[in-house]
Amino acid sequence: MTKAELLNNAKRIQAAAQELLDKTSVLKTDIGNSLQAAKRHESKLISKERAAEAERREKEKAERLIEYLNSDEQRGVYVSDRDSSAGNAAAGVDYANSLAPTKFTIDTTAPVISVAYDNNSASNGNYYNKKRTATVTITEHNFDTSRIALSMTAQDAGKSVAAPAFGSWSDNGDIHTATLSF
Repeated sequence: MTKAELLNNAKRIQAAAQELLDKTSVLKTDIGNSLQAAKRHESKLISKERAAEAERREKEKAERLIEYLNSDEQRGVYVSDRDSSAGNAAAGVDYANSLAPTKFTIDTTAPVISVAYDNNSASNGNYYNKKRTATVTITEHNFDTSRIALSMTAQDAGKSVAAPAFGSWSDNGDIHTATLSF
């Protein structure tokens, strides 16, 4: 091989090497851009996962709060009579003749009320030959007789008469009963 042929081959090899270097540089840039895009995508996914986790925690907190508020438990309110910044005592609160409220109940359970009668044997569906007793039963955890209003009317031969009075309430846990004989 002559010197000219060797130089020509060397130039072709050099051109091919330069072409490979150029392609490698482009590939390197493409790989770098792809890596940056992958990192940005990964960062977005991590942000979305964190946001979803924070939303899940907030939802759990809200569900626990709703569950707590829906339970029939007593709640307490505690009030300070001092100004936190200056330490001054507040003037007393006038509750008139009532007690200062310190606890309250959020009752979300409706009471269950039933009336049962003894002597259910009526002539013509309206007339009884013996006295009857009605037993009113109220199932309620937060029962307070001062908040119960029972009303009724009575008639004798089509004329209004004074209705008999209910007896006092008896309690057995959350079950409260009163009777009325007529």
